[in-house]
Amino acid sequence: MTVEEIFKRHIKPLPQLERLRLLAMIAEDLTNQPPVEDGAEGAYDWMALRGIAPGLLAGEDAQHWVSHTRRESDEQRAVR
Repeated sequence: MTVEEIFKRHIKPLPQLERLRLLAMIAEDLTNQPPVEDGAEGAYDWMALRGIAPGLLAGEDAQHWVSHTRRESDEQRAVR
C-alpha cells in the first residue's frame, strides 16, 4: 500500500481535528529520529547487493536473469 493510498483511504476521511492530532504525532515522532542527511532519500547501500546475483558471475545474460527473477517473485506473490 502506498502513502497516497493510506492517505486517501484512512487519513483524508478523518475530521480536521483528528488529522491535526495525527500531524502533531508524526511531527513529534520525527523529532525523535536522527536527522536525514541531504541526498539520503533513496540512498541505497550497494554493497548489500554483493552476492545476490551469482548467476551473473557465471556469464548469465543480465536481462535473462532479471526476467526470470521477476517471474519467480510474481509466482511467489501469487501463492500467498
